[in-house]
Amino acid sequence: MNDDIKIKRDGAARRVVIGAGDGNRLDLPAIVALTDAISAPPEGAERVIVIEGQNEDFCAGRAPGKGFPADISSLEVAEGTARPILALYAAVRACRLPVMALVRGHALGFGCALAAVADITWAEEGAIFSLPELNNDLPPTLALTALTPRISAKAAGELVFSRREIDAEEALRIGLCNRVVESGSLEIEAQALTARFANNPLRTLATVKAHLAATAYGAQGQMADIASELITAALYETSRKVGK
Repeated sequence: MNDDIKIKRDGAARRVVIGAGDGNRLDLPAIVALTDAISAPPEGAERVIVIEGQNEDFCAGRAPGKGFPADISSLEVAEGTARPILALYAAVRACRLPVMALVRGHALGFGCALAAVADITWAEEGAIFSLPELNNDLPPTLALTALTPRISAKAAGELVFSRREIDAEEALRIGLCNRVVESGSLEIEAQALTARFANNPLRTLATVKAHLAATAYGAQGQMADIASELITAALYETSRKVGK
C-alpha cells in the first residue's frame, strides 16, 4: 500500500485515510492505491468504507505533477493522467459496500470530486469545497463526471466557471454533501452511523448500492470516455507548447 493511503478497520467500517501532508494532495500512485483500497473485497464484518483525510483537511486536490516529456503521445497522457482518476470514480460506483466521505477542511479539485462521488458525504462546519482548475487553464472534465450525477449541471458549471470556494452549508444546498455536522462532532456522528451498518447482511447493502448507482449514473461510462478525451487533448496541447 502507498504510504499516503492507510487502511484501518473499525468494527463494520473499513477506514481509508488520506495522509499526504500539504492538504493531503494525492499524486497518481496514491490515487491508484486509493482505488485498490476501495476495490478490495469486503472482509469479515466490513459493511461500509469511510474515506477521510488526515489532520485538518480532506483533500486539497492532486499533487503537482512533474510535467510531460516533449515526445509523449496523447495515449500516454491519457493512460498516465485521465484513466487512473476515472478508474477511481468507477471503483467507488462498483464497490459493493457503501462508500462514505467525511469532509473536514478543504476539498478542492480532485478532493471535491472524490467527496461528490461517494455514496454518503458528511461535511463538518467550516469545510470548503471548490473546483479551481480553470485557474490553470484546464477544463475539469474528470471532476465533472463525478459531480454531475450528484448536482445539477447548472450548479456544477457555476462552480467551474466562478472558481469560488463554497462552504459546507452551500454544498448541502446544491447536493454536494448530505449533511453538515457541528464542528468537533463529525467522528462521533460517523461512528454512530457506521455502527448501524453492522446489523445488515452484505447482500442487502449491495442491493441498495447497485440500485442507487443504476438510477444515478445511467450513461456514465460514455460520459467518462468523453471526459477522458477532452482532458487528454488539453494536457497534450499543453505538453506540445512546453516542448517547443
